[in-house]
Formats: sequence, structure tokens, C-alpha cells
Amino acid sequence: MESFWRDFGRNVFSGLKLAVFMRVRAENIRPSWSQLVALIVFGLLVTFAAELASVGPRGQFSAYAVPGVMFYVPLSLVTAWGMALLARRPEQALTLAVALLALAVPIDLAEPLYRAALQKWSPGWMRGVGYYFAYYLPHLWLVLAAAAATVRIFALRLALCVPALLIAAVLLGLPQGMNWRGGLWTARYDEAENKSRYMALSNEDSFYLQPKLLERELAALKPGRKGTVDLYFVGVAGYANQDVFMKEVNSVGKLFRERFDTEGHSVRLINNAKSVADTPVASVTALKATLARLAEVMDRDEDILFLFLTSHGSKDHDFSLEFWPLRFNPLDPKELRRLLDDSGIKRRVIVVSACYSGGFVDALKDENSLVITASAADHNSFGCSNEADFTYFGKAYFDEALRETYSFIEAFERAKPKIAAREKEQGYDGSGPQISIGEGIRRPLAVLEKRLKLGTAARARTAPPSGKYADFVNLWVRPELIAGYRSECARNMAEGSPAYYVRKDPNYFGGLNENSRHWPRLMVAWAKYSEEYCAAINNEKLFRQVYLDSYRRRLAEHDLDAVAKFFRTEPGQRFVSSTNKVGVDLMRGLLERSRPSTDRATRLYTEEQVRINADFQRDREAVEKK
Repeated sequence: MESFWRDFGRNVFSGLKLAVFMRVRAENIRPSWSQLVALIVFGLLVTFAAELASVGPRGQFSAYAVPGVMFYVPLSLVTAWGMALLARRPEQALTLAVALLALAVPIDLAEPLYRAALQKWSPGWMRGVGYYFAYYLPHLWLVLAAAAATVRIFALRLALCVPALLIAAVLLGLPQGMNWRGGLWTARYDEAENKSRYMALSNEDSFYLQPKLLERELAALKPGRKGTVDLYFVGVAGYANQDVFMKEVNSVGKLFRERFDTEGHSVRLINNAKSVADTPVASVTALKATLARLAEVMDRDEDILFLFLTSHGSKDHDFSLEFWPLRFNPLDPKELRRLLDDSGIKRRVIVVSACYSGGFVDALKDENSLVITASAADHNSFGCSNEADFTYFGKAYFDEALRETYSFIEAFERAKPKIAAREKEQGYDGSGPQISIGEGIRRPLAVLEKRLKLGTAARARTAPPSGKYADFVNLWVRPELIAGYRSECARNMAEGSPAYYVRKDPNYFGGLNENSRHWPRLMVAWAKYSEEYCAAINNEKLFRQVYLDSYRRRLAEHDLDAVAKFFRTEPGQRFVSSTNKVGVDLMRGLLERSRPSTDRATRLYTEEQVRINADFQRDREAVEKK
């Protein structure tokens, strides 16, 4: 046993030297099948330790990843056999196999840590193609180290060095590069959260609630003012599995209400689990109903529609409307043009933010339309990561340019170079944003721009200053915070729905249950109650006022300066965003973990209430008898 561990130590040390391209002779390797198995096990442990260090202790073990991790073992054996044949030393194939497994250990240790660091700290110039090549550097390291080890262990002559390198690349590097494997230790999968996210739209409460949400949104639309060019905003966030599209539509909707006078003239259609309880979903049917309703309330010859669509796009120019597990009708340029023409709305500003969105231009352009797309017909657009508040296009066009001008055309010209600069900085090919301007839309847009400028000037003369407290509150209270609280409220209400109580006690409603004819009426009533309740306690205006009153009582005005200065920095904004999310998580965690105790308290109270009521009835009957 002592000799086994001594040989194992020598093999591991030789592997480390080979991994850093130091010379090792064949006699320094101690080959045996026991050593081979020991190095396989040791390699697994090293890989696990490296992934534990990169992911952190709050991850989970994934047994499904073991075959992918061990894929290297047969590759090493085949490579060692091929190299031994090349060197005409088949009897030393096991020696080289042990060496290859040993030199893989330090590479396996470095690979997860390197990729975690690359993902977190890679510079902008390394993005795109550069990031792709950098990601596969460990495979290149493995191939070069394996070839160098073969040359030195077998003392190959110069003419055989290139074939050795090709064997290592074809038999070892290429299959490893093509093999996708999950980590042995991965970030913990929150099954409850993911189930809630992916099943948000298909649960019964949401199913009955959605038509009412769309009806409420459309009923709130106000008619246009005669003689005034009014702007009507429709925002469509199509892809449910990434929050950036929801956040973008919410932010742009808020910008248009505050800056472009669309209060009472706005509709949001959003596919996202976080908004399903308070916002209608984005589907072709919902968009058709929205456009038809807008055509009823607006002056179609005078007012202007601003339609903003943001999602993923395909090379076939399909705009993604996805909210699994439901399947929505597809939306392509031809279908969108048909919906707009059928509505009868004449003046249109249409902004499509998606990959390959330039394919919408030819189908949508006409004399009375301004069409803007985030990319050319054959190019990607960028920035749709889940954590982002805007895509690259949305940030430059809406959050920057349209805060400086009321002209949609001028904003495009301002945003275009900013988008190109950011894409170049990140190493991406240019997206090539497109614009088509109908001559008939120019004058109405100029009239709208002039009215908005005059209105802003008038408000600046008459509006009271916002004050430090109000500015401070604005740093905290954001639409996504309110949406998160409202969504969490709706989720909690759904968990405490009539269905929940009937499952616990079939006679809770006196025998009325999910199989009863009147059950749908009860669920519709519950959905309406939940919607109104959550909307009432998660009102953005109310939130702001409560925050404002509270801070005025607890902080002096001069105390706000340093804090507000920090919150306006990028780390400060990340802190605010994280704190808001923690608030939502706290609400969810407290409700979930306290449910057994609250259920018990509710049950005890209900039982005591029944006993008290029975005593009351008995006493009243006794009095009546007397």
C-alpha cells in the first residue's frame, strides 16, 4: 500500500510538470491499472472541488454530469493507444494513458475557476468571437500539453511531432470541445420558483383573470381630444423567460406617460410570470383587440399610434410571442401589417426591437408610417440579458435619446452611433438599426413635438420643485418593485384561493367544490377580489407617498445628500435593485415558511369560532324558551 501511494504521488507530480510543459521521461511514470483508476477518481474529486470553489457552498450536486465529466477517460485511452502506435511502442500505451490522466488533473482544477473568472471579469474587447475562443482555451491547453507529453515520453523525432499534435487534437481536443457537460456542483435549482415561473399563466386563477385584465386595460383608455394630436402608446414584451423585455416595456411606458402625455392613452401587453396577475399577456389576439379598441377611442385621422414591440426575433423574421406552456399565434411582418390595416389606424410609429427586425420595414412602411427597427434584416441586435433593464437599442433610443428630444426621428439619429459604439466596445458585429419615414407622417409628428415642448415649458413654469425627499424616494420606488410586490401578492392570494381550502377541507364551502357547476363563478369572483386587493395595496402613488412621509419623519434633509449621491452611482443602483428584490424575496419567504404556523392559528381560531357560535345559539334558544 505504501508503494501505491508513493507511485500515485509521483504520477500526480509528473502530471503537474507535463501540464506546464516541463520534461518528464517515461521512467518517471508509474503505470498500472490501479494507478489509472486512482487518477480517474482523483480527477473527479479535483473537478468537484474546483466547481465548489467557483459556484460556492450553496449549490447542489448533479449526478447527471458524471458521465460528461468522465468522457475524458475513454478519450485518453484511445489517444494513448494512437500515440503508442505512432511511436511504435504499443507496450507503453498504459504509461502514456496514466500520464494523460495525470496532466489533466491541474487543467481540470483550473478550468472551472478560469471560466467563472472569464464570465465575471472578461474585458469588453473579449466579447463576441473573442469570448468564444477564450472560453475554449483550456481545451487548447490540454491538446498542446498532451502532444508535448507524448513527444517527451516517447522521445519522438521531429517528423512525428505534427502527427502527434493532430492525434491529440482529433482524438482528445475536438471531442472534448464538442461534449457539453454540466458541472458536478452547480447553482441550486429552485424548483418552486421555476415551477411558479413556468406555470404562471396556465394555473386556473390566471386563466380566468387574463380576459378581465385586458378588458380593464382597454376600458381605461381615454378618447382623443378634438383638435389636439394625441399620442397612444402600446408596448408589447413578447418573451416570457427573460425579464429585460418586461422591464423595458414598463420603463418606456412610464417615460411616455411622463414625457409624451400618454396618461390614459397607454396599453401594456407583457409575457412574464411576474406580471401575469396585473398585466394582460402579449398575444396576437390581445394585440388585435388592443388595436381595435384604440381605433374606437382615438381620432384615426388626427392622433398617432406608437407601437413598441420588444422580444427575440428569428432569421425568418418571426417576432417571438412565447409564454410556456401556452402556444400563441405567430407574429410576422405580414401579420402585423394585417392587424394594423384592419384596425383602420392611419398614423403609425412602429418600433420593433428584436434580432433580424429589419425584416419588418418593407412590410410596414407606407406614406403615413414611421418604422424603426433595432437591427437590419440579416443582423442580430444585442443586450437582451435577463438582468438588464434595457436592450442596447432600448437604452440608447428610449432611455437616453428620447429623454433629450421629442422627435422620434432625431432620437434615432442620436441613438444609432451610441449603439454602434457600445457594440464595438463589446466586440459584436454591428446590428444596423433601420428607419423608414413616410412623408405623410412628418407633419403630424412635428405638430406633436411642438405641443409637447410647449407643455413641458408650461409645466416647468408652474410645477413646484420636487424636493430632496421626493428625489430620494424616486431612487427607491420603481415600477418593477411595485410589479414584484403585486405579483407576489397575487401568487400568495392564489395559494390561499378557494381551491386551497377545499383541498384541505372538502366541506369548507358547504359541499361546493371544483366539480360543482357553480365553482367557476366562485373562482372568477376570487380572481376579481385578488386583483383589486393586490392593486389597492400595491399602488405606486401610494407607495411613494408612504415612503415620502416616513422619510420626512425619520431623516433630516441634509442627511439625504450623501446617501443619494451613493445611490446615483452604478454600485448604488445595483444595491437599490438588489434591495428591492430582497424585499420581494423576504415577503415570499416569510409567507412560505410561516404558512404551517398561520394555518394552525387559522384552524384554531376557526374551531374556537365554531364553538363560540354554538354556545351563542344554545344560549339564545334557552332564552327564547323562557
